[in-house]
Amino acid sequence: MRWKWPLAVALLAGQAAAAGQRVGRQLVGGQFLTAGLIILNSPQPGTTVQVGQKLSLSLDVSGDGLLPSPNPNVATTLLNLNIFLVSATNNINFSISQGPDLLSGEKGSTVKHADVDLPDCLPEGSYNLTFYELSQINSSPFFTIDSIPLTLSRSSSLSEDPSSTCGGSTPPESQPQVDSRSPIQPFSGHGQAAFVLSTGAKLNFIHLFLNLIGNATRGDERNVEYDYGRQRWHSDNNIK
Repeated sequence: MRWKWPLAVALLAGQAAAAGQRVGRQLVGGQFLTAGLIILNSPQPGTTVQVGQKLSLSLDVSGDGLLPSPNPNVATTLLNLNIFLVSATNNINFSISQGPDLLSGEKGSTVKHADVDLPDCLPEGSYNLTFYELSQINSSPFFTIDSIPLTLSRSSSLSEDPSSTCGGSTPPESQPQVDSRSPIQPFSGHGQAAFVLSTGAKLNFIHLFLNLIGNATRGDERNVEYDYGRQRWHSDNNIK
């Protein structure tokens, strides 16, 4: 069964589409910094993996030590992560990891690992390893979709049956998919955050509302504080 996001996330995605905002990602020091809180250690973008072997994943969920282990009561944290191997050409959306097991495993470690068998039924070709991340950053919710390109190859000893189907695979969603990501990439690499990330207790809706009102009333002051999802940054110019 294909995993579906709740209605609240769909509404956030609609807001992102209306705003037309996209935040990029980058490769820094061998780590892939997504547009969300996930930092991918491996595989590297462009890696070739053989069908019938294992795909090894290594994910840092702490921003290189800046965040505690995932905890919904913390203001900045991962809430859920689903990973799929997607090929529009081959019409495949193969599940790599769904649900809380990956994030809740390896207690005490903020680097999560998984070795996933790639079944013989997967055709070779170009794929996207796609991450569906639900998180909260400074107490505001975000839904981020990000991916890296991978290539699946097939050993000459393995024959391909074009009529076969893979368990755990469904047709991919129509592309491009819309998300509701942070307007600023959270991490800049080498254990550095791009803005102040709160690791205290999560604020409730009333606190967030009062914060937005407070920012609006200070709109003409120098060093105006903008609140994009509770991510604060300062401008040295007068903004009208």
